[in-house]
Amino acid sequence: MGAFITLFVIAMCIAYPLLIKKSSMKEIVLFYLLSLAGATIWISIFIRHPINPLTFIGWVIDWFVMN
Repeated sequence: MGAFITLFVIAMCIAYPLLIKKSSMKEIVLFYLLSLAGATIWISIFIRHPINPLTFIGWVIDWFVMN
């Protein structure tokens, strides 16, 4: 699991400069929030404790659409 977390952090650090050139701040924040939700799902699979983040993802999308 340590390798997964390390790879995830490295991928997020590499993605940031690429995103900042072409995207607005809202899109960048949404990308990171959804990526963290995906990482949370994978970590829950690794520790065999299922988490259902669909309500959180729905809240995030609604918040971005309304603002």
